[in-house]
Amino acid sequence: MPAPLHLLPLLILYPFRYRETLTGKWVRARYLAERQEIEARHHDWEIIGPPEHRSVGGGSFTPWQTS
Repeated sequence: MPAPLHLLPLLILYPFRYRETLTGKWVRARYLAERQEIEARHHDWEIIGPPEHRSVGGGSFTPWQTS
């Protein structure tokens, strides 16, 4: 039986853009990332939208209906 939703860890992912070091142009990232991950990978960056909340460990995908 899965855990109640308020006990599941929550993953907060942000859309962001970063400044490319070679050209100096702003580039919109093609993926969402946690704030700590963005800070670790990019020197000059900014968040450009609302965060997306995902629950971790909520189960796995199955293409078959379980009933």
